[in-house]
Amino acid sequence: MALLEIRNLVKKFPVRRGFFNRVVGHVHAVNDVSFTVEAGQKVGLVGESGCGKSTLGKTLARLWEPTSGSIRYKNVEISKFSDAAMLPYRKEIQFIFQDPYGSLNPKMTVFSTLIEPYKVHNLVSNSREEQRKLIADLLETVGLPADSIDKYPHEFSGGQRQRIGIARAIATQPELIIADEPVSALDVSVQAQIVNLLDKLRDDQEVAFLFISHDLKVVHHFCEEIIVMYLGHIVEILSSEALYEDASHPYTKALLSAIPVDDPFNRVERQLLEGDVPSPIELPTGCPFHTRCPLAVQECREHKPSLRTISSGHHVACHFVEGEQATKIDIGAYDDEKVHKKAHKELSLAVEADAEEKALQVEIVEESGRAMGWGIAALFHVILSPYLLQSFPALGWLLYPMLLFPVMAIWKGLLTHDLVKARNTGEDWLPQANWSMGIGWACLISWTSEMMGLGHLWSLLGHLFGAL
Repeated sequence: MALLEIRNLVKKFPVRRGFFNRVVGHVHAVNDVSFTVEAGQKVGLVGESGCGKSTLGKTLARLWEPTSGSIRYKNVEISKFSDAAMLPYRKEIQFIFQDPYGSLNPKMTVFSTLIEPYKVHNLVSNSREEQRKLIADLLETVGLPADSIDKYPHEFSGGQRQRIGIARAIATQPELIIADEPVSALDVSVQAQIVNLLDKLRDDQEVAFLFISHDLKVVHHFCEEIIVMYLGHIVEILSSEALYEDASHPYTKALLSAIPVDDPFNRVERQLLEGDVPSPIELPTGCPFHTRCPLAVQECREHKPSLRTISSGHHVACHFVEGEQATKIDIGAYDDEKVHKKAHKELSLAVEADAEEKALQVEIVEESGRAMGWGIAALFHVILSPYLLQSFPALGWLLYPMLLFPVMAIWKGLLTHDLVKARNTGEDWLPQANWSMGIGWACLISWTSEMMGLGHLWSLLGHLFGAL
């Protein structure tokens, strides 16, 4: 039985815009993620900044609520637990934060910070002397002197503060520690000390680790299994021993080529990825990596690859890898120049066609919106406005400013909502956008004509309409 089992986990954050702060889309931070962590296992989670590593870690620790999916700890489903129901599991699942400066309360001493988890979980008596001895022993475990007990966070260096954070995490003797880039904010020499400390704690306390980092060398040294993430998706899972020799996904290959080599005579050819990471609000169809992959073909753009098992403990999400014990394509140096050029040509043509189609749709909306705007403006001024002003002459110039600003704000919100919703769902957004654009143009035409002193033209048309 796995210590932690994740199945089809999803975490999305709403995007709110417009006058009414409506939800117009979602940031897809974690997308259909599944993996397991065994008791005492050290699992690394790697990927470039913004790929969803920290979000996944905080969701697993239930610091953030998952959108959907399953989180099972010791075969108990905890994804829907309330804060009160999660309290017993907080003792066994602890978190080490990335920022050693922001994760400690500057107004609390080391003693106050470290005694808190003991009190929350009723693990210590009320004896002040016993409490101080317990914290002193805990500080020595993480390599800090016992006389640090009454100091404040600002009196420590970055590495020492991270040791305090580690001491807080191991205080309750957890079975799983989620370490969110615990060494990224530290100097290289201090990084080695912290990694060695975590390694020692794992051996002494037999605790499992989910080690989140963007540094493959550190993860390769510390972890037994490595999970590679891209744009919220898992693209490859493999053992640390197989990382350099058997990595199969083109993204993993690119990450490996970016690792600095300390031998100036051993130059490694860099595999530079073209383009930027797609927006997590508007995820690409098919394989999430196809917009930057040099081997992408039409199938990659249309169908998302599933995570396939190619050998024991090795799983890859790529259309170029098929089935159990399949022969992997060597995409390390991208030697096949024809495949490389063909893939880029197909991708360029698809991007150009998509851009032309969107530009045409926007042009249609603008033209029809302007026409509809003139119609709405004429309807208001010629038919409705004379009767309103006749009944309420005091409105006068106040009528248009009162209408313009709220309606323009609503127009902007509606149009933004229609565009974003259409791109996320693929629905036809032209009818809604036409109405939104038309209302906006009507307000703009009304306001502009009044400011230019052309209101009498509308009045004349109104009288003519009334005479008819």
